[in-house]
Amino acid sequence: MSDAIYFGVDPATWYTSSLLDAAFGTSFSSPAGITGPTATDSSAQTYTDVNAQLSALNGFYQQAYDVSAQAGQLATGNPDSVFYQQAATSSNPGAAAIDYFDTNNSTGQVPNSTFNFDVTQIAQAQTNMGAALDPNAAAAINPGDNQFTLTAGSDTYNLAVTVNPGDTNQTALESLAQAINDANSGVQASVVSGANGAIQLQLQGQTGSSNAFSLSDTSGNAVAGSGAANTTQTAASASYTMNGAAYTQDNNAVFLLNGHLQVDLTGPGQSTVTVGPDTQGVVNAASSLIDAMNGLTSYLTSDQLLKSDLASQWNGLVADAASSLSQYGVSLDANSQLSLDTTALTSALQSNPFAVQEALGGINSLATNLQSFVNAITSSPGASLLESPPSSGYEAAYLRSFSSAPSFRIGSSTFFRSA
Repeated sequence: MSDAIYFGVDPATWYTSSLLDAAFGTSFSSPAGITGPTATDSSAQTYTDVNAQLSALNGFYQQAYDVSAQAGQLATGNPDSVFYQQAATSSNPGAAAIDYFDTNNSTGQVPNSTFNFDVTQIAQAQTNMGAALDPNAAAAINPGDNQFTLTAGSDTYNLAVTVNPGDTNQTALESLAQAINDANSGVQASVVSGANGAIQLQLQGQTGSSNAFSLSDTSGNAVAGSGAANTTQTAASASYTMNGAAYTQDNNAVFLLNGHLQVDLTGPGQSTVTVGPDTQGVVNAASSLIDAMNGLTSYLTSDQLLKSDLASQWNGLVADAASSLSQYGVSLDANSQLSLDTTALTSALQSNPFAVQEALGGINSLATNLQSFVNAITSSPGASLLESPPSSGYEAAYLRSFSSAPSFRIGSSTFFRSA
């Protein structure tokens, strides 16, 4: 272990001459309720013991920082707290679905809002399906130059397709589709496979009744031979009311709140679209925090190298949390594992959101108490957390100095390490 270095400096030198020790000295204050390191006989302590202790500290800090990070999602002192987030929901996505909601905004830009939709017709595009033809048979379109018109909306296009003697239906329909697509009329043509190996010419327009289209032969039989004029779905505009006002439009996208919200009309029916506090986001964040707390509880229960006082202090904090948050669905079992009744929490958020916010993320809340606990731990030398820390050598010097406190080692990939 004599070759161990920490940030390019051996622990003994860091311990005696670092700016941190100059500022704090070699003494330290342990977290509340945790006594200082216990001296041990170094001759009985092997390098394996030290490595195990370092591993125990690493694991503990990973768990503790996870708790702190999850608590930060709820803490109202954090401008990105989930309590400041909004969500858009639809009571019936079969009539009006949330296509997009911009969560990167302030409540001033996007106030809490309610939109009541009653959809009678959604916008749809005209579809034409041609005759089912044998792809390998001789073309049903006459050989030669076939001319026809395509009228889309208020525009008429004069088109032509040439069919050579011996061309098959496959070749002729592909040429016809290409001629229609080259017009850039808003009508898209393609050759699709049907039943029993047959092929058909499919035409698709744009949504809205103003985008209906028609085809007719001028010379030859391109339209008649292919069946391109056979309409299977008519064009229609969306028709709906929103908050009592009637609207008609050629597409199904409804943009609201200065573009922060897009609702798509999806079918006939009624739906209430609301923009407000992200209740589900709070429930999810609370669930994640409970999981992180249970992970730390399990870690402290299973590890014998960390001070027992640490587990006692943590379990007391957990018990207090269960007691103070029981009305919001938090409970504690015999193994000091927390559980969350998400239905109860959701109900509390709906009936008294401010009380829940204060209990979970406000001053003296669960989130702030947890972060205070983690901050105290991470500002203390590693030796204060070990039941029997090294009493001599580089490890002892390092772990007893503030240099070993993770809060002073920002950016390190591991909290403690040995050679």
